[in-house]
Amino acid sequence: MALSIFVDAKKDISANRLKQHLGIDSYRTAWYMCHSEQSANG
Repeated sequence: MALSIFVDAKKDISANRLKQHLGIDSYRTAWYMCHSEQSANG
């Protein structure tokens, strides 16, 4: 689910937007997911 949000986004997605889309309670978790995905993409 999270990967499809990154693929569909034209630019980088913010942690707050990811948090809203996935229904995550913790900003820290969303931030970690964003930065892990961005670093994997180079």
